[in-house]
Amino acid sequence: MFSRDPKVINYFRALPVLYTAKRRAEVAPGVGKDSDWLLITRDGWEFVHPSLIAELERAYGEFTAATQVKLAEVETRLVDAISKATAAEAATKAIADQTPAATLDVDIPPDTSQPAL
Repeated sequence: MFSRDPKVINYFRALPVLYTAKRRAEVAPGVGKDSDWLLITRDGWEFVHPSLIAELERAYGEFTAATQVKLAEVETRLVDAISKATAAEAATKAIADQTPAATLDVDIPPDTSQPAL
């Protein structure tokens, strides 16, 4: 379901999708690591060749390692984003907290260049 593939797909496209789904399901209680991999067709069934399962295991290991690297990159980006946002908010607050000059208690001499009416 996560791969969004159509109902009918190529055998070699389906195997990694199914293998990934099976490996992810292993975290659920009662789902073991052992599996019988079979190809069932109109003409009967046969076991999936062991070399294909071994290659799926290697590919899944590479996939999970790459996923961990990508997650670490996302973590760094999130830390950077919040640091930038926090710095921007602090700068905005510092500007907003400044007291306007009109409210300061300062003696300003009257303008004597204009005659009083």
